[in-house]
Amino acid sequence: MSDLASAIPELRRPFTPAAVKFKPQSVLGEGKGVLCVAYIDMRLVSERLNHICPNDWSDAYRPVGNGVMWCDLTVHGVTRSDVGEGTGKALVSDALKRAAVKFGVGVSLYAVPELKIWANQGRDLVSIWESGVKQNGKKKYDARIEDAGHAHLVAQYGAWLEQVGRQAFGEPLDHGDVDGAAGDHEVTATEPVHTEPHVPAGIIYEVIAEAKQAVAAGLDLAPLIEAVGAERKSTFPQTVRAMAPAQVEQFRSNLADLKAAA
Repeated sequence: MSDLASAIPELRRPFTPAAVKFKPQSVLGEGKGVLCVAYIDMRLVSERLNHICPNDWSDAYRPVGNGVMWCDLTVHGVTRSDVGEGTGKALVSDALKRAAVKFGVGVSLYAVPELKIWANQGRDLVSIWESGVKQNGKKKYDARIEDAGHAHLVAQYGAWLEQVGRQAFGEPLDHGDVDGAAGDHEVTATEPVHTEPHVPAGIIYEVIAEAKQAVAAGLDLAPLIEAVGAERKSTFPQTVRAMAPAQVEQFRSNLADLKAAA
């Protein structure tokens, strides 16, 4: 493609069912089921860019520290940036994939409905086991998607592709993947999972700075976190990064109201 305007529709095209991978995101209902997420590995992102604009893209990285890194992705002279989280190669992978979403690569996966597997479906789709106890005293669970479960998810994704994906994002672009291909296991075994459009890093840092000012002024943020239904993490920055976009927006609004009333 000779320019970004013509490249974007091609970059946005969905991936074939054979190219998409799946992993557990969270265990549902005290071990009764698993919420799964569809994802692609870094190799597919690079292949899509190489296929659509082979000589007109480049990537650069800016480490922030504490498992955070910026990726500046340039396509046809336009640079768009986003931040990744993780360690080692997974950090680079997450940063590139997030930046690539801003050019449309993999954006179709955010439109895939929730993929759930229930333990009582009568087939060996998923294994779920207790793995400890949370700070609030509730049991922690881990899960593994079995081969039959992967096939079940591939079928669900394929059905979505036929019913919705093709019309919304165009014909799938086949990169030659076959079901069960190894992929980039060095990355996919450890990289973070993002099932929703995430909050831009710049906004996260703004919220953290605003919250620090509020705490320094003696304000209690715990009720605000509870009010938006956010999960408490070990640190406040981790809590903010785990929030959905709507939760961050509501938290900032509530924080502004709290400051005004103080």
